[in-house]
Amino acid sequence: MLPGIHSMFVMSSADTSPKKYTTMIAAIKNIQSNTNNLQVQKSFTEYQQELSALTNCAWQIVYTSLWNTKQFSAEETQIAKAFISSFLHQANNHKAKYREFVERVLLARIYVSSHPGKYIPLPSRWFCTKNTNGFMGTEKWYKAVQQTRAAIPLYKQSLRAFAEAVSETTQTGKATDFHYWRSYFIQQNTNGLLNLYLSTIANYCLGT
Repeated sequence: MLPGIHSMFVMSSADTSPKKYTTMIAAIKNIQSNTNNLQVQKSFTEYQQELSALTNCAWQIVYTSLWNTKQFSAEETQIAKAFISSFLHQANNHKAKYREFVERVLLARIYVSSHPGKYIPLPSRWFCTKNTNGFMGTEKWYKAVQQTRAAIPLYKQSLRAFAEAVSETTQTGKATDFHYWRSYFIQQNTNGLLNLYLSTIANYCLGT
């Protein structure tokens, strides 16, 4: 029972008629229902805010990783963000799905960088669910990494850390977090991810 509710409905022995008792119970249930609704609404609002923040963060990562400096129309950007939001929303654990998304983007970046002549098309084309050579095609790479990690837990650990590095830095806005992750990528000797991290944070701050 909610604190204070009992004291609101203390009745004397003269007031214990069935009708008054029923009224009291109904009032208590109404208060509890309203309180539960407020809690659910607050949780839903927080979820939506977190999903929106992760979507924006993921967009900055994929934009910087695959199309940095390219100028897209508002429609192209909207299509990309809508896909990302839907992708994150499809799982109960949207944070885990965010990490998966980022790793798959980084694997695509590695592939294109190591295969001359390969390129990434427009976001609307790359994110198209019918395009097996786009984002959909990165699923098999991600699963292969996951299978390797079952035997070697720290395999490609820096790719997994990148998602956390960007989300933590952008969400807290603390210089200490920025310097921590910059030092991390330097220590890991991953200059490519270090430069990508710096560029992503810069694009996020500039609202690219």
